[in-house]
Amino acid sequence: MKYRDDLRQHWTEYRPKFRAAQRYAYQQGWRFRLVTERHVRTPYLENVKFLGSYRVMHVDDSHQAQLWRMLSDVKETDPVSLLALISPDRWRQAQLLPTLWQLIARRQVGADLAQPLTMRSRIWLKEPR
Repeated sequence: MKYRDDLRQHWTEYRPKFRAAQRYAYQQGWRFRLVTERHVRTPYLENVKFLGSYRVMHVDDSHQAQLWRMLSDVKETDPVSLLALISPDRWRQAQLLPTLWQLIARRQVGADLAQPLTMRSRIWLKEPR
């Protein structure tokens, strides 16, 4: 991976090297592709980084049960609506939110991680394997 600014600054130096790499890859039956930070820094990566700490976090089992029960009733919703259905109290919603992120991080609750994960992202209960 190369940074775009670095490519712009050193393009005359890199160009022959990229061409040689392209020729070599072709001879091997491979494809050579120049990748910049724009290809790597995607919503999916940001979501995975955000959810990472929630995967191993200790959460209250009763919170998980509440979220699971409500989500199984509504089938598909978003975090804001789900939490509001469980409790109108914002403090209670704030207590439940880390558990919801953990359920998404552990893929027990589905979400489209290719899109930025927000409080309005669509979420759904995943079927147990």
